[in-house]
Parts: sequence; C-alpha cells; structure tokens
Amino acid sequence: MNMQSRRVLLKQGGVLMALPFLPSINAQEKTEAPRRLVCIHQCLGWEPEAFFPKDYGNDVALSPTLQPLAPLNKKFTVFNGFEHGIKGGHFAEHTFLTGVHLDDAKTFKEGNISIDVKAAEHVGVDTRIPSLHLALPGGVGRYDRSSWTRSSVSVLMETDLDRVFYRMFYDKSEVGNMQERLNLNQNKSIIDAVLEQSQVIRRNVNSDDRRSLDSFFDNLRDTEKKIQARRVWLDTPKPKETLSTVKRDDIRQLFPLYYELMALALKTDSTRVATLQLPVTNQVYSDLGVKDGMHLISHHGKDPKRLEQLRLVEAFHMQLIANFLKTLSEMNESGKNLLDQTTVLVGAGMGNGSSHSNLNLPVLVAGGGFEHGGHRDVRVAGKPRQLCDLYVTLLKQFGLNIDSFGSSRSAYKFKAPMKA
Repeated sequence: MNMQSRRVLLKQGGVLMALPFLPSINAQEKTEAPRRLVCIHQCLGWEPEAFFPKDYGNDVALSPTLQPLAPLNKKFTVFNGFEHGIKGGHFAEHTFLTGVHLDDAKTFKEGNISIDVKAAEHVGVDTRIPSLHLALPGGVGRYDRSSWTRSSVSVLMETDLDRVFYRMFYDKSEVGNMQERLNLNQNKSIIDAVLEQSQVIRRNVNSDDRRSLDSFFDNLRDTEKKIQARRVWLDTPKPKETLSTVKRDDIRQLFPLYYELMALALKTDSTRVATLQLPVTNQVYSDLGVKDGMHLISHHGKDPKRLEQLRLVEAFHMQLIANFLKTLSEMNESGKNLLDQTTVLVGAGMGNGSSHSNLNLPVLVAGGGFEHGGHRDVRVAGKPRQLCDLYVTLLKQFGLNIDSFGSSRSAYKFKAPMKA
C-alpha cells in the first residue's frame, strides 16, 4: 500500500471513529447532568425587520418572526449588535459558527474551528457520536457550510434521516460488526506501520522537524485510542427509539423529523452536540403556498410579494424551533428538564440576505441554564461586539475552561446561570 492510500485511511479513521465513552467510566456515578449544545444556522439570514423586536428589555413585544416562541418567553434571549467584523456577503456566511474566514484560518491557533466541533472535542469520549450534523433537504451551498474542523475541513452535513437514525438506534448484524472489526484492525496496522517508519525518520531531522513529527505522533496515538474505544462501542447495545411515521413528500411533516431526531439523540445521550443547517439554495416551499425559491425571496429587494413569502417561510422555521424547544423542556433528566441542560443557538451568517450584509447578525440563545428574557443590545458605545465573545460564554457553560475562541476579545457576561 502506498503512502497516499495510508493517508486516506488515516483521515477516514480520524473522522469516523471519534473516541466514545468507555463503559468502565460510564459506570462511575455522575455528579451532574451533562451539558448539550445545538446550533441552528440559517445561512441566508433572518429578515431583520421581522426578526428583531422593536424595543429592548426583559418584557418586550415579540417581533413577527419570533411570535411562535411566545409560550417560551423566559427560556430565550434575542441579541442585537453581534457580528464577526467580516465582510463578503455569501463568501462570509461560513464564518457564523467560527468567527474566522477560511482565508485567514492559518493565522489563528485553532484555525477556523466551529463552536460545535470545539464542543464535540470536549465531550467526544462520552458519547457514541461526538457530534451530529444535519441539513434540511434543499441543498447546502458552496460558501455556506456550517461546521469546520481545526484543519479547515468542512464537516459533512447529513440530509438522509434514515441513515442517521440507523446509525444511532439500530444494532448491526454480527456480520456487519465483524467487517467493522476487520476495518479497525486494518487501520490499527496502518498506524503501527506509519509510527515505525516515522521513528526512523525522526532520528535524521532537525529540531523544528522533530517537533512537527511529535505533533504528528500525538495525532496518530489519539487516532489509535479512538480505534480501541470504537471496538468497545461495537459490543455496547444501542438505545431503542422510533421516528414518527409521516408523509415525507410534505415538508410540513418531513422537516419536524429532523428536530425529532435531534431530540432523541440528546435524550438518549447518543450525542451532546448537534447542528442543523436550514436550506439555502432554491428550495421552494410550495407546501406553504410559496411560489419562489428561497434564494430569490431572501434577496427580496423590499419587493412586497417576496417579503410576504419570506416571512411566511421564516415563521414556519421558527415554529419548528419553538416546537423543538418545547419538546426539550418536557424531557426530564436527573430532576431537570433537558432544555435547561441544552444551549440552543439560532442565527445566521448574514445580517441581511437581500443586501448581502454580514453586519448585525440575528442571534437567539435558548435554554442552557442561563437567566433569559427579552431583547438585549450588546453594542458598546454604539459599536458592535464580536459574536465569538458570546461563544466563549456558551462554551464555558458547556464545561470548557477557555478564555478565548476564534476572533473573541473578551467573554460576554451573560446574566448569572439559574440556580439548580
């Protein structure tokens, strides 16, 4: 086998075999319920006049788009004044969860890693699936990919519901497990061979190259641990769940299944990190009575007919989000509801799709144990604040001991977490 083939296999191992939670550790008594993170990304933006409330404060009249959230009034907060300080219209949409443009990733210590991938790295040892990445049918555009690794590789967004569902809740046959064990053993053999060859090379390079090789060794050893842990998961039965049976040719019944799948994944602790990307190409919401494609109505140019269609679509999506939050709030875990254990981030990579503006990004945070309420202006002396400042706070609440993330300058001081 040539070196190129080995690189491909090692890359596959790194992506597909994240270190799961070991049963011996799982048997230990947990002192507190685990934290979760869900990111919902509408790349083309939420129409600002319909998204942001007119006033600021804890008790304000909700905007038209946010009306479906009214029953959850004290469970979410809307922010005004966050952005990444990056321009480029569609070419900057991909920065929503990262705060770092792909072209500038090499200048940052962790590249353009996204908040969901960063969180998944923190708890990858605790769950069967480190993170769940879904996209509603309708297409993922070239420039609006949501999730990124620290190596500037975009994470595949899954649209196939059944494929993801089976991965989490259906046990493989013994034949399937045997084949996966063979694949894991093959990857282990490749790693052993590469480590052996690399040790020979290490003795003949200078100190700078030696440091690079040591970093490479660390990554290989980490992959080796993931392979070993994956073997444990093969013998760990999966939880048994079912997905609602609906007409999948109607988006009013199909799209809710993606939220149902995320809720099941969180409830069963199959994963603690999930990201959902809303359609961004020419998805036509004909089931809602909308005639034009999503991209066209988002670039409405203030045309009344297009605006009417856009707001209808956005209200539909916000209703799905509201239903998801309500579902989490009704799920109990260790005496707490799952919404209080789950930070849900909703937002967009553009502040105004029609004008291709990346300023004043629409941002909403729900759950997570924060003291919520109303509409907050985060600008300081009229100047916008880095959205990554908020991400530092969300990651801290998630359990990470960090002081910076992406382009952050200082952590945003959210109100004190609710008492247990």
